[in-house]
Amino acid sequence: MITATDPATVAEDFARQIGRRLSPVFAVNRSGNSSAYCVRLVLRDLRRIDITTTAPAGDNQDPGSAAQSQDPADTVADLIGDFQFDAVLAAVKAARGDVLIGAHLALQLARHLLVIAMLLRDRDAGTAHHRFGGSRWDAWASRLAIAPAPYTQAGITAAIRTYATMLDDITVNWDPPPYLDNSPLLELLDAVDQPVTPHTGSARRPAPDHGSPGAG
Repeated sequence: MITATDPATVAEDFARQIGRRLSPVFAVNRSGNSSAYCVRLVLRDLRRIDITTTAPAGDNQDPGSAAQSQDPADTVADLIGDFQFDAVLAAVKAARGDVLIGAHLALQLARHLLVIAMLLRDRDAGTAHHRFGGSRWDAWASRLAIAPAPYTQAGITAAIRTYATMLDDITVNWDPPPYLDNSPLLELLDAVDQPVTPHTGSARRPAPDHGSPGAG
């Protein structure tokens, strides 16, 4: 826990230092406001680190004063970070046999994809207000139906792979297309899917659990 007069700035700066000194950052999840802020990192080596900052006690800041209209490109970048973060946690939960939370997180990936499709629809229409459907982006709702049901360990990892491919497919429509490299996630999924051998009693060890526990 870090105390700072500007929690968001301090947390983001600390996250950049971690990326430079420990390992490049693969996925980022952000939450909070001007009084308290949390950045959750997944590094490319799959270590996880949480950075939590708060304003000093008695520093009464108006949470609404920091609210600004976010650029759609920044929103898409945040959604990609949330997608990758949730995908890693879902795979780790599946590896540990926690199908309940793994399924919950895997289903969340579909929601991230739908939000990106909504932003693309807004971009094409020039507005976020739509009385009726019928845009080309509506097809993404039915397209997500081809993903395997994530209600077993194998189903969770298969769904993550499908959704990761769909993330590549939909983000290329953004201008400019964001850079995506899901290789750390795919390597993790390969490890989770590796069958248990009778000689060792276990497959490759799943992602190391550094930092605070994941969802759930």
